Amino acid sequence: MIIIPKGEPVVENLNSFYLDINKMLEHFQGVLGSGCVHFRSSSDEGLIYFDKDDLLNGVLKNPGGETIGDAAIKHIIKASAFQNFTIDIFKIEPDKVYFWANIPNAKKKFTVT
Repeated sequence: MIIIPKGEPVVENLNSFYLDINKMLEHFQGVLGSGCVHFRSSSDEGLIYFDKDDLLNGVLKNPGGETIGDAAIKHIIKASAFQNFTIDIFKIEPDKVYFWANIPNAKKKFTVT
């Protein structure tokens, strides 16, 4: 499940063709402290959540399904080397980033009828 934070991104409409994703993530870990990076292409959409020390979680949605966790992070970083993504970067307050980072892990437990 991909849920993007409300509000304006700190940086928007970057093109992954011009970026080293690992260095970009490291830079914004230092500058923002915590947040998420939203990746969009014609076939894939993903988020990578981070705090000042770590990449906390990732989620990737594409025609093949949805991937969560380290596998999603690795796929997004690897795919950015040959696939153009439009990138938006959002700041998330440190006390809220762990909530946001765990949303992709949420499971539906019951249904209301």
